[in-house]
Amino acid sequence: SSCAGRSRARNWARRLTSAGVGILSGLARGIDGAAHEGALEAGPTWGVMGSGLDHPYPPEHRGLMDRMVAAGGGVITPFPPSAKPQKWHFPRRNLLLAAWTKGVVVVESRLRSGSLVTARLALDLGRELWVVPGAPEDPLAEGANELLRQCAARPCRSPEDLLEDLGLDPGT
Repeated sequence: SSCAGRSRARNWARRLTSAGVGILSGLARGIDGAAHEGALEAGPTWGVMGSGLDHPYPPEHRGLMDRMVAAGGGVITPFPPSAKPQKWHFPRRNLLLAAWTKGVVVVESRLRSGSLVTARLALDLGRELWVVPGAPEDPLAEGANELLRQCAARPCRSPEDLLEDLGLDPGT
């Protein structure tokens, strides 16, 4: 993820949380972690782990997870406490992320990434999909731009776009 993408995720998550939108993410490094950090500045946030509670992944997010729980949000996992992170755990986590939301926002994405998997699962489940468009030459925008080209994704230029699409007052 880029510095701009992490900053955008943090600022948007703070804004959306302050407007009453719950932020749910996969606790991954980069965009996910930044979104949780931003949400915590305004209220609770929730994460879905790809491992058991005894093996937080990524391990450097253990403190972030503790702060999420202390803020009234939480950390959810479909795996037993002793489960170590395994490659095959993350598609299951992504399905839960898509299933438990009204929609998914893709801030940045390469063509091959977990966020694209979650985005496509969300569409398959009839959820909304919002995508932040990026510069055509930016490799971190390839996946997002491809979603806009091929899927029923809605471009999202700001948190206010998302709030408006959800029927919430963007002026709050």
